[in-house]
Amino acid sequence: MSTKDLCLMNNKQKLITIVGPTASGKTDLSLALAKKYNGYVIAADSRTIYKEMDIGTAKPAPLLSIRRDGVNPVSTKENFLVKGISHFGINLINPTETFSASEFKKYAENIISCHCERSKEKFEQTASRAEIASSRTPRNDSEKNSVSSPLFTKEEAGGGLPIPFIVGGTGLYVSAIVDNLSFPAAPPNETFRKEKNAVELSVLVSNLLQKDPEAEKVVDLKNKRRVIRALEVINHTGKLFSDLYKKGPQKYSVLMLGVKRDREKIYKRINERVDQMLSQGFEEECINLKEKYSCNAPGMSAIGYSQFCKYLNGELSKEEAVENWKQAERNYAKRQFTWFNKNKRIHWVQNTKEAEKHIEQFLLS
Repeated sequence: MSTKDLCLMNNKQKLITIVGPTASGKTDLSLALAKKYNGYVIAADSRTIYKEMDIGTAKPAPLLSIRRDGVNPVSTKENFLVKGISHFGINLINPTETFSASEFKKYAENIISCHCERSKEKFEQTASRAEIASSRTPRNDSEKNSVSSPLFTKEEAGGGLPIPFIVGGTGLYVSAIVDNLSFPAAPPNETFRKEKNAVELSVLVSNLLQKDPEAEKVVDLKNKRRVIRALEVINHTGKLFSDLYKKGPQKYSVLMLGVKRDREKIYKRINERVDQMLSQGFEEECINLKEKYSCNAPGMSAIGYSQFCKYLNGELSKEEAVENWKQAERNYAKRQFTWFNKNKRIHWVQNTKEAEKHIEQFLLS
């Protein structure tokens, strides 16, 4: 068996996604499943990528408590342990920076490749020891039987190939990995972005659809940054954004799971979570970020932070900011429902037991 075979089960690395709307319980489910199936988590979330934006992005609680204590004994530059599970995709950039789906794809593929390489090294070490043992002349019948029988299985030799769990509600991040999307090669144009950012979203959307009517199929028209990026690509390449946005050959063997929750219950959980974030010190976090980076920083356009910036700037009362924040979260959840419900590959589950049934079948395939 080659080391390549170890990383490419049936010629493809197995990968599991867990998707769904915000506040549906994706993280808790992923941690339970990753623990059982020798996995690690890569967060597909366009909000948790930001450093210092902890409370309002609902980062896993252990990360929050460690950072606020000023001590982080379990993290490396981009890797955290959450309930004993390696967790990637958190705290990747500063609030002043941007992070595209193309960059997420490269980042996630690198994480998967690195885990595969480590498994290959472990396999080679075990295989080497087995080869030495099998070359020796048996001294008795017991040793003869031991040497002639398989000393290890592929799973034992590699410690079980670790399974990546791509977990989050940013549909384009997930699709970038699952569908092996290719993205237009157009470098960021900060002057263009600043100019377009001053324009109303409705005007930008109208402009985009005039240039590229098919863009609505691949661009979240409610997301100003995504709309500006599409216009930026068209401006740079002179080509339609929808024509440049293509799926490639599938790189992984994928099981897609979705967390099924009643819509009204999701909305209720959103309202409760916003209240919890406020009690945890979100307002203070937002004040500190505004003073350090200003409300014009890309990260501060995230839901919650953008509403509170208007409150801090005197444009809204605190009560209005909170209600607008909750409404924005509910609208975001609604868009996520729409995005993921279009994907017929997703198996919707309500609990860990249902998810395990799908995973058991997937791992045996």
